[in-house]
Amino acid sequence: MKANIISIGDELLIGQVINSNATFIAAELTKIGFKVNTQIAVGDQAEAINQALTNSLNSVDLVVLTGGIGPTKDDKTKEVLCDYFEDKLVLNEFALTNLKEVLGRRGISEISETNHRQAELPSRCKPLKNKLGTACGMVFEKQDKVVIALPGVPYEMETLMRDEVVPFLQEKTAFATSIFHRTLMVHGVPEARLSDELEDFEAALPQGVSLAYLPNHGIIRLRLTGFNSAKEIDEQFIKLSETVKPYLVALEDLPYEQIIGNLLKQKRATIAVSESCTGGYLSHLLTKHAGSSAFFKGSLVAYQNEVKSEILQVRKELLKKHGAVSELVVRDMALNTLQMFDADYAIAVSGIAGPDGATPDKPVGTVWIAAASSKRLATKLLQTSGTRQVIIVRAVYAALNLLQKEILENEILKPVNNGRE
Repeated sequence: MKANIISIGDELLIGQVINSNATFIAAELTKIGFKVNTQIAVGDQAEAINQALTNSLNSVDLVVLTGGIGPTKDDKTKEVLCDYFEDKLVLNEFALTNLKEVLGRRGISEISETNHRQAELPSRCKPLKNKLGTACGMVFEKQDKVVIALPGVPYEMETLMRDEVVPFLQEKTAFATSIFHRTLMVHGVPEARLSDELEDFEAALPQGVSLAYLPNHGIIRLRLTGFNSAKEIDEQFIKLSETVKPYLVALEDLPYEQIIGNLLKQKRATIAVSESCTGGYLSHLLTKHAGSSAFFKGSLVAYQNEVKSEILQVRKELLKKHGAVSELVVRDMALNTLQMFDADYAIAVSGIAGPDGATPDKPVGTVWIAAASSKRLATKLLQTSGTRQVIIVRAVYAALNLLQKEILENEILKPVNNGRE
């Protein structure tokens, strides 16, 4: 079944806001078997919204709109939907109850006239409960076509999509799953080289099954897609995972830091971090997801050498002789972090993110990483390129990859040397 996504708001067209809503909706629809035909962004003009909706329903089975259902004068979506479905706005008791519940949790007992208008919905729509906001979602059905309108606030839209929209669509027998996907993640191999290594695998894929490469800062997602059966995709997925085993990170599409967090929780192990060039970004990712307190002990952003030596106790002679961006310094950083936080594992990163700070033997993009435990120590030199932010992200993914290998003991690591070279 085919779907279009229409994102509404002038802020999307002028580049003020990134359209993350369309990406999320597309991913959720794809999971349940929809083929997303088009993603469209339109401004807050009724005519533009109406035209996008009309054009979409001429070619697809489902249209999901986001934005423009709030209470202010620039919110035109409900007006357009009333015109399109030859309907009118009426006070919806379900929406009014939802409104009162949400405002009550915010300590608001009196409903303003503006807020009250959010309980007015087209009479023919089915309201969808918005647990986090005051604007209910709406479902319209007409001649085997479905239109769903959702708020533009991302966290409200995402909750509605997961809790209300996906179950609703799955219950409709007309929208049976017909597209199947499986995704795995690899790291540590260039895309071109990986393509060469998978040439025979791709050539042997059954008709109707395709492989897509989705690279992002050193992580490559490999997605198998098929239209025949889930069993066929599963069989090919097993073959693919065996072929890329040396680089395999995960057999599912999850944020890399969440994979590491899950692994640490499974091992009932803890982690501590010391960072220099990544400026706390690694710690941010490791604590981004709920439940991180089970494994994350703490971190130190040791940006300047004085912090490295005075607080992290990195030996001054190493900093002077080899510089902060060196294998011996990150070894000290990792071992001292391990001891300071009394953690099971420690990870340390020091590098040159640029655009300044390079030397002839240490260009921008030079990053040293160390992963330590009570029994092992591994180091890795990353030499990459790109903007400052790109280098930081690639360094963090490389650090997560080294840590994962250490936890899983997938490679021979150097024994910890406490002799202090």
